[in-house]
Amino acid sequence: MKSLRKRSAITLAAAIVAGICVTNATLRRRSSRSGQARSCRRPRAEGRDPHSAETALLVMDFTVQTCSPQRRPRCAASVPKVQKLVAGARAKGALVIYSVAVPGSTAADILKELTPAAGELVLPPLGPDKFIASDLEKS
Repeated sequence: MKSLRKRSAITLAAAIVAGICVTNATLRRRSSRSGQARSCRRPRAEGRDPHSAETALLVMDFTVQTCSPQRRPRCAASVPKVQKLVAGARAKGALVIYSVAVPGSTAADILKELTPAAGELVLPPLGPDKFIASDLEKS
């Protein structure tokens, strides 16, 4: 019985060490990828206005439940910049689409500073992937 417990303990310890090694390797790989992403340059859209009628702006999860100084201060601090971005997109005729994250939330839960204009689409809470079952391609 003691031998079985000892083997189980050794097996468990080995599994934990293996898990730590795999996790560290994965984190190192992701870290090197994110470093590459920071150094990549976005290709220029020659002659294109980034706020044209071919562009959509997705305003995601700026709701009273998820974007407050208490819950997510960086989100709350970004609202004035997002307001300017939305105003610029609307002025250029870009499609502006909103999403809400919390189940049961509606367009009324979007922050007052970023209230959707008449006719702008608000996606319901669709889970972690806002695009599955959203019918965005029809917009």
